[in-house]
Formats: sequence, structure tokens, C-alpha cells
Amino acid sequence: MHSALIGLADARRSPDWVRWRSLTEKAPPFLSPEFFTLAARFVETEPLVAEAWDREELIGALPVVREGDRLVALRCDYTPGYDYCGSEEGVASIWEALLADPTWSELDLAKIPATSPLATRLPILANAAGCPVVIRSDSRHPYFALPGFEAALSPKFLANLQRCARKAGGIELERIAIPDRAAFDEALEIEAKAWKRAAGTSIEADPRATHLFRALSRLLGRRHHGELYFLRAAGRRIATLF
Repeated sequence: MHSALIGLADARRSPDWVRWRSLTEKAPPFLSPEFFTLAARFVETEPLVAEAWDREELIGALPVVREGDRLVALRCDYTPGYDYCGSEEGVASIWEALLADPTWSELDLAKIPATSPLATRLPILANAAGCPVVIRSDSRHPYFALPGFEAALSPKFLANLQRCARKAGGIELERIAIPDRAAFDEALEIEAKAWKRAAGTSIEADPRATHLFRALSRLLGRRHHGELYFLRAAGRRIATLF
């Protein structure tokens, strides 16, 4: 096995890119190399990728970025989580690539799943080398089924729901499997309404965020991994979910 620490831009121009995409094929979209490239627009220094190889096969990749004398996870405010994609054997090679870079003194990785090799294997390697590593576990949002929930609702509550739906002119859920530009523009407009536009926190208020979500809608839509939903009242779109 061997490893290397290269610039994200260099990885995009090499065969590494196709191999990295293959590693993340079944991973959540925010762990894909395309998402990391979009997130890189939010950082001030050149992002890096620690790569692990077994002969000619890429078996692991970890994107990071320098912040002073620290190496941190490559992420932005719109990144829901962070993790390593690749074989567990590749973690040791990833660590060797990071350790060979003398420019950092602390590795800080946030929003890591508790079962990830970054949380279980990497700290052991770092401690053995006498290096400080901060691993911040991800806060999961579990859900559970509620069998019979609707049947347990009171008839009065259900009648009020039906009355509200009639008053609104009828409620419908619209699903767009592959969002086009016009539909996504309307989704951004809905997202910006109410307090977000006034507070300057809407997606459209930040050109980088707008670019990120537009690119994701095209990329994930073509791969059937990203759908756009609208809630309609009286035929008018009033809420959205991507």
C-alpha cells in the first residue's frame, strides 16, 4: 500500500477522480467528490485529499483543508455530515499521508459517525504517533415508526384537518424526480420567503450556496438521487423540500 496528500484540484484532473467517485457510489451524496468540490468554494485555502492506494487501486480518500496549523474536515455550513469513504485498511495509509505533511500540528474532524473508522481506528494511530487528534461525533436524528398513529387521532382533530384542507382549496403533494431550472428557481423563492430573506439567511442570499444547490439539483437529479417536492394549496405551490 502507498499514500499521497494532493490538492483537490489535482485530483479532479487525474484518474483518481473516477476511482474516488466509484468509492462513494453507495455513500450519501454529501460524501461524493462532487459535493466536496462544491463545499471547497466556502473555504479560503486550497483543499487537500489524502489518498490510500493498493497497487493501482484507490482504496480510500479523505478531503481536508488547512486552517492555520490545523487540518480540518472539508465541509461547509450546508454539509450534513462527514466521513471517510474506503476500506478500513486504507485508514492507516491515509494517516501516513497526513503524518508526512509537517505543516499541521492538530487534526480536527467534526460530525463523524461513532462507528466510522475515523472514530475507532484513526485516534489509535494518532495516539501511537503522539499527535493530537480531535474527533467530534455526529449528533444523529433517529426516527421510529408509529403504527396505528393516525387511527389514534381524535375524530375532532381529523375533522379540523379536513376543514383546513377544504378552506385552503385542497392540498396536494407534487414530486419532481428530475428538477429543472424553473422549478428550482421557484423552490428558492419559496425558501427565501417569510423571515429568511429579511434576515439575509436564505440560500439565494449567498451566491456560493445558490451555486451549490443548483449544481446538486442537476447532478443528483440526473442520477435519480435528488427529488424536489412542493406542497400545493388550491393549485399554488406554498412549501418545498429538496
